[in-house]
Amino acid sequence: MQRLALFLETALSEENRGVPSIAYDTIRTAHLDRLLRDIEEHATRSGIQSAKTSHHVQRARLLQRAWQARFGGDWFQLDERRRWELVAHGGLREVSFITPTQLTPTPHNWKVIDMGVVSDVEGNSQFQIGQWWLNIACAHRDGIVGSELEKPTKGKYDNSALPLLTGKEEIVKEGEIVHYTREGGPGDMHIALLIQTGRPIRILRGFQLKSSYAPKAGVRYDGLWRLTSYRHHADADDVHHLRLTLVRVNGQLPMTELTRIPKPSQMDDWEIYEKLELGKIKQTTGSRGVFDYQMQNEEERRDREESKRLREFRSSIGAGPIKPLSGVPGLGISHEHEPDPKPHFPFQKGIMKLKLPPAAQAKHEKAEREARLKSEGGMKRAVIDTSLNQEYKSKSRDSDE
Repeated sequence: MQRLALFLETALSEENRGVPSIAYDTIRTAHLDRLLRDIEEHATRSGIQSAKTSHHVQRARLLQRAWQARFGGDWFQLDERRRWELVAHGGLREVSFITPTQLTPTPHNWKVIDMGVVSDVEGNSQFQIGQWWLNIACAHRDGIVGSELEKPTKGKYDNSALPLLTGKEEIVKEGEIVHYTREGGPGDMHIALLIQTGRPIRILRGFQLKSSYAPKAGVRYDGLWRLTSYRHHADADDVHHLRLTLVRVNGQLPMTELTRIPKPSQMDDWEIYEKLELGKIKQTTGSRGVFDYQMQNEEERRDREESKRLREFRSSIGAGPIKPLSGVPGLGISHEHEPDPKPHFPFQKGIMKLKLPPAAQAKHEKAEREARLKSEGGMKRAVIDTSLNQEYKSKSRDSDE
């Protein structure tokens, strides 16, 4: 708030004295006009304003009027210039919109215009964790994935990438382990991932993914994750189900930092992008097509928000994640990666430990002691040791008993 107050006071003072230091291009590239708009909109949404907040809002309005007076018509062309720059040199360069056959929100409405522009440099140094794109076609153009479709790909330098654009994701261990599930036909099951089990894979997440880690908009690179489990089965209705377990590679930017991306300026670009996309749809399908598309978008948005609230509620009451899909005997395949000699998970191989309440534990121990005494006395009895999940039988004293 102190930095914001200093900026508003300094900029407004310069405008009033007729010696402004902030140029038009600075306002455009730094999105300062959007900053003033956000200040006013935030105050309007909150409803209750303190004396200090009201002071900032008043300064923001005065500064906006001063800039409008100085730049005239150019001020109202800021977003139009940003749109042109976005298409010509920015995030939407070298990609083109494809009119969908069915007007439903899809991550595949864009394609690379010229495959010759696709980057073939896939070294780890090229892509930074948290890098963000408007859509998967833009990510393909830059070379982090090998396709505009939602499928695993491998580049010429043996770097595998998996975009998680749709489906569901449940957090098993915050920032470390997730379960990803999806359903569809055989072609949606990412069979190519079977040979990637145990290996690190670049994971990208899209805004349509039902996950607490999904970005608010666009597609984000979330670093390297190790695929530790692949499960796939078909149910009685021949609907195929996929479940992946992903473990994040250590030493990377925390997920708490990544979830702050996209940043405000990127969300400004996303707003321009959405308007541009709706304009393309209107050109080809008319106003009715735009209405249907917006309604479907809104329905999906509410569905994602409801799923997010459910996950947060379950987490708050300690219920844990929703149980993932399990394999159906005889109908699918399951491939589990052999754990390391020193597992990262809180269990020991081949051992199941059941924790009982104190009263039940005491009763259980008493029953074990009595069984042991009777066993030593020669009576035949089977005892189940729940701590080791093994069955022991004593010798029979006489076959009749």
